[in-house]
Amino acid sequence: MKPNPSAAVVVAPVVVVLDDWEGRWAAYPALSTIRPLADVRIFADRFLGLTDLAAAAGDATVLVLNRERTRVDAALLDALPHLRVIVNTGGGLNHVNRAAAEARGVRILTTGGRSRAVAEQTFALMLAAVKHLPQLDRGIRVGRFATRPLVGDLYGKRLGLAGLGTIGTHVARIAPAFGMHVTAWSPSLSDERAAELGAIRAPSLSALARASDVFSVHLRLVPETRGIVSAEVIAALPHGALFVNTARAELVDTEALLERAERGDLSVALDVFEDEPDIDPRYRMLPGALSPHVGWKSEGTWDEFVSLGVDRILEALASLEGATT
Repeated sequence: MKPNPSAAVVVAPVVVVLDDWEGRWAAYPALSTIRPLADVRIFADRFLGLTDLAAAAGDATVLVLNRERTRVDAALLDALPHLRVIVNTGGGLNHVNRAAAEARGVRILTTGGRSRAVAEQTFALMLAAVKHLPQLDRGIRVGRFATRPLVGDLYGKRLGLAGLGTIGTHVARIAPAFGMHVTAWSPSLSDERAAELGAIRAPSLSALARASDVFSVHLRLVPETRGIVSAEVIAALPHGALFVNTARAELVDTEALLERAERGDLSVALDVFEDEPDIDPRYRMLPGALSPHVGWKSEGTWDEFVSLGVDRILEALASLEGATT
């Protein structure tokens, strides 16, 4: 029988997963539900340029982004002519040009954010900084068993939370277990909401800083909050305070923070930096504890992201099928 030249050729949609550095997508069993429906391609490499990205994802119908590891701007969207849906793990979309995507008819689906791991990392960094754990650990590993270290306490300290959203709420709930007294501020925080969590609402961000032995940033990065932790706020922190940031570096006046910490006037507990991974070398010498933006990256969080990401991909494929019938 001769082939019918008029018969429609069905081309499977292409699902491209970028930046699977830890191999969590490649190892996830539920991907078997997608493979019969689409050509699934998973990349563990970090693509730094438009040319490489376009070569890897140029025929993508669905593009899966892992957090904010790849920036999707208008130029990249132009290089992906078949793209119909972006699926993003996490809730933040600062790395996606949403207006450009909308103009090209590209839908954006997200898995939503996860906060427990970041709250845990916040306290891990606090404890590491206050108890001098990085220094003590290094000392033991080189054969120096220090017998006279004087470490600090969290008990009785005033914890100031800049932001009382999902992550800040988790932190506020954990703090009393350490005997900490919580004060909070955010642009929309009410006295009633603060009281629900056993916290006091500060009248301003500078007032919060003045009342904090430990100042922890949990605000979302939007245009209105960029640089909101200003030099004035940093100057208001008491001498010897601990500055914690597991949110976004762009929320903070970095120069003001570095200057105070370099003077030894305060210590830091940081998981986020500007220009990651090529961060300012001055951070290496600051008193406190540092981690390389891993607060969100727990095994449990990854499992949730990938599981929900599979659901979003199936939703995207169903919508594409509906659009062609």
